[in-house]
Amino acid sequence: MRIILGTDGSEGARWAAETLVALPLASPAEVTVLAAVDVPEPSFTSVTPMARRAYSQALATMRREAEEEALHALDTTGQILDGHSASITTRLMHGPAETAIIEMAERLRADLVVVGSRGLGPVKEFLLGNVSQQVIRSAPCSVLIARGPVGPVRRVLIGMDGSVHAEAATRFVSDLPLPSDASVRLCAVAEAPTFGPGKVATPQELAAALRTIAEVGRASADRVLAEGRRLLAAVGCEITTSMRAGHPVDHLLAAIREFRPDLAVIGAKGRTGAKSFALGSVAQMVLKYASCSVLVVRP
Repeated sequence: MRIILGTDGSEGARWAAETLVALPLASPAEVTVLAAVDVPEPSFTSVTPMARRAYSQALATMRREAEEEALHALDTTGQILDGHSASITTRLMHGPAETAIIEMAERLRADLVVVGSRGLGPVKEFLLGNVSQQVIRSAPCSVLIARGPVGPVRRVLIGMDGSVHAEAATRFVSDLPLPSDASVRLCAVAEAPTFGPGKVATPQELAAALRTIAEVGRASADRVLAEGRRLLAAVGCEITTSMRAGHPVDHLLAAIREFRPDLAVIGAKGRTGAKSFALGSVAQMVLKYASCSVLVVRP
């Protein structure tokens, strides 16, 4: 498995490295640890030679200090990963961090990108913004957002809706050599119907229609959960299921609060998503409000 790990020396970057160490991977991991140096170069219009020299010297100092900090971050992250990966390569690049990570993921045909939810920038909470936002939206592969310190991964929650992306998320977990005392919870939603303009029905007819739609929704969710159990049959740990009526985001966030997983795994898009790297609305909301680390899987 080819993995890109973004680091900037922040607490969030340390969470990302520790989460990667805690994640059991079936195949040897080839990890590229990447740090980016992005020193802005504002226009300078003074024609005074002394002022221009001072400006150039200040920029050079800023770049040198930024590179030293980035190299220190690479060294620290490498120490965390030492002994936990088949190979570790460090790369220092110049330019915006999100651009560097995405370009490296494309160049190496990465299977997974791992980044922290909080960096050294002005935004200290992860709100689907800045580096994490751009990476999760534009990366050509699955992305793991680390949202805090984590121990061994023993509690995993999977969101399921019958989509190709959700199936890929389930298969990702099925390939993890989870310990026998681990627990995996499959979550599916019998979605509530929405109504637009249509034929006026009597209260009795409307109630009967709602019961039928609810039964169809439950039956569909049952099939999704049964397929999930089938895909996870060889995992060898406890598998539980959870099904509710309502909106997928509400159910997934409630399940995360109740189950308290070490990791939530969801597909990047649902059944109605367009065929692109773009993130689905459910994934966006779960990433925004989940209290645990989240792995967004792309097939």
